[in-house]
Amino acid sequence: MIVTNKRIIKFVKSWIFSEHLKELKLKQVTEIIAVKKWFLNKILTTGNVKFVGKDKETVIWFQNVKYPEEIVMYVSRLKDFLKENPDVEPTQLKPFIPRKERVING
Repeated sequence: MIVTNKRIIKFVKSWIFSEHLKELKLKQVTEIIAVKKWFLNKILTTGNVKFVGKDKETVIWFQNVKYPEEIVMYVSRLKDFLKENPDVEPTQLKPFIPRKERVING
């Protein structure tokens, strides 16, 4: 998963030699959903993250992502921040660091 100040990008492998790129502009994201279906997902703090575009047909799923709820919060806050500050430089943005790692390193 790649999240920039402009878009969300996913590289998809469909066959052995076939790859393509799915992207969704951050401005067009209307819903961000974290899904933890199984008990094992809760133990491992993994789950799926779903990004839905304005047209409701553009959907990007990321499966077995670590800390899905935190990613949803981060991208939602990033989206709100960029809406209020459209001219901010990408170098001024903080990268995603899970709470657990911030506590250990900070």
